[in-house]
Amino acid sequence: MAGAETTFQKFDPHRSLCQIADAQQGSPGSSAIPLSDIYVIFNEDLLNVQQALIRVKMMHNLSIPIGRLPDELILEVFKFGITRRSPKSGDEDWKYNLHPAYFTCSRWRRIAINAPSLWSTIVLPSPDPFFRLLASRAIPPSPTTQVSTKPLLRVFINMASTSRTRTVPLLAEHLLQIASRISYLWINWCEDDYIWESEILRVPELSEFFGSITWEDAWHQCAVVAEDEVLRRRHHLSKVHCDGTPATNLLSLELEWSYVPLEMLIDILAEFPLIENIVIIDHESEDHQTISPPRPVISLKNLKKMSIGLYDVEGMNAFLAQLIIPRSANLSLGVLHSSPAPPPSDPDPDVTGPFERFLSPWLASAERLMIFPDHKRDGLLFRLFPKTSSLTFDLVSNGPDSVIKDGIVRVGYLADDHTSTPLTSLSLPVIASYSTNLISLSIDSFELPSLPSLRRALSSWKLLTCLKVTIQEPEIEKVLSALENKPVSVRSPQDEGRNGVRDEIICPRLERLDCSGTIIDMARMKQFLSFRKDKGVKMREVIVTRGFTQVGHLTESSVVRLGVFGTWDRIDISEIFGLQDMVEGLIQVNPVDQPHYVKSRPRDGWR
Repeated sequence: MAGAETTFQKFDPHRSLCQIADAQQGSPGSSAIPLSDIYVIFNEDLLNVQQALIRVKMMHNLSIPIGRLPDELILEVFKFGITRRSPKSGDEDWKYNLHPAYFTCSRWRRIAINAPSLWSTIVLPSPDPFFRLLASRAIPPSPTTQVSTKPLLRVFINMASTSRTRTVPLLAEHLLQIASRISYLWINWCEDDYIWESEILRVPELSEFFGSITWEDAWHQCAVVAEDEVLRRRHHLSKVHCDGTPATNLLSLELEWSYVPLEMLIDILAEFPLIENIVIIDHESEDHQTISPPRPVISLKNLKKMSIGLYDVEGMNAFLAQLIIPRSANLSLGVLHSSPAPPPSDPDPDVTGPFERFLSPWLASAERLMIFPDHKRDGLLFRLFPKTSSLTFDLVSNGPDSVIKDGIVRVGYLADDHTSTPLTSLSLPVIASYSTNLISLSIDSFELPSLPSLRRALSSWKLLTCLKVTIQEPEIEKVLSALENKPVSVRSPQDEGRNGVRDEIICPRLERLDCSGTIIDMARMKQFLSFRKDKGVKMREVIVTRGFTQVGHLTESSVVRLGVFGTWDRIDISEIFGLQDMVEGLIQVNPVDQPHYVKSRPRDGWR
């Protein structure tokens, strides 16, 4: 501030000059000071004032909180802005515009210009001046910088949104200029033209590759060659060739094709012994695929996650038989299952089908099981949690009225509103007989099996402590009735020879019933809890959704409006419904905007 005050003090003599100039105009005979000299003096000091104002603004910016941010934190702000935007969408802003935060002030602009990491993402095609700006700023401003030490680039080529064939030559020129510095290459190509003139693009530093090329001839003519010891991830979103340069050090492989034979997948996996993450999706697989013997078994000792689909049960069994997989690996398997309609005389036959047999090895060691609908494919998702790993199955049933949608076989015998796939396509008692060690079960289904079938299934889960059901209101009555099954007289080993009997309760260890998302009649719930208490197996916790509980025609919301019991936040709802002696805790949760099956869907499940 002292510099600014000094500058303003210089104007005091100029005030006298102005007075002299005015006097000269009034006295023509006096000795004149040329006005041009006065103009020069004023112009010089005007520049000093402008510089002083800049210094004042800089000092002001440094005194406010944002001005005290260190350069490192400002750089993190810039990086956050980059990660919030996706160049894969083909948005023009990514091609031709810079992030607005770079222009906050001169200091922020200087930090942005001198940070090569902010310019390491290049989207092609781009205008030549803009491309050269990005390529130059991605290099540290040092005259001693060598080519081998230049920062690596992430390059996105998106030619799918509109036809830009005229830009292909310029794109190829830009790509060849930076090929030696590319570490990540993402290509989305639908043009009927070659990507670059030469047949081979050598990218020695390429560690991640993503290719979606709908015009296959472009791929056959123009290959990307990477170094074996550098390439770590490959993702092909089209039926392109994976042969060529081997990549024995590859850690991640994603293939999303159509009509991929299982034998071809076995040959592909044999090339990657160190693979850790595998995603293979076949949108239009052929039924009843086999693997011709003899073939050597492939050991994937480093495998952490594998997502495979969509194949029939026989093909998936043959595929898994060719692999040695660590017990700690997370598996996600998409399975096509054909389930014929049951005969009318026996609507719930306890018949072990191919899918139930397929699940049986993992069911035997599972401690937690989740069954919920996959509305994207009108199928069922089974998620199992053994002690050593988690496993997700996707079942797409091919029933008698099945239809084809987007190349995937879907269930045709859904409910009219298609809210969920019925669980009746499988034998729940058979699944329960394989999973007797289950301690937690979650079912999200529009329709449950019949009461006798559900009762037989629950009878097998003697260790079950937690049951979560997200179902329609009529179906919750089926669950409570199944759990209230009249005690069955069975002969106990201790009573043999004495004609003694003991009572067996269904799910005797059940302590927690989660009915969130389901409309509950609390009078019916009170009857169920009273039954459990009378049998010596009192429930510890019941969970319901706020606004989903009612007593006959008296709903929870109407009680609040009448003000009979005060607000729900100040009084235990177990007291309202007279359940305080029957359950230790009656918990309310707020309703969610989306269905429960969306929240529960596993992130690592197959796509």
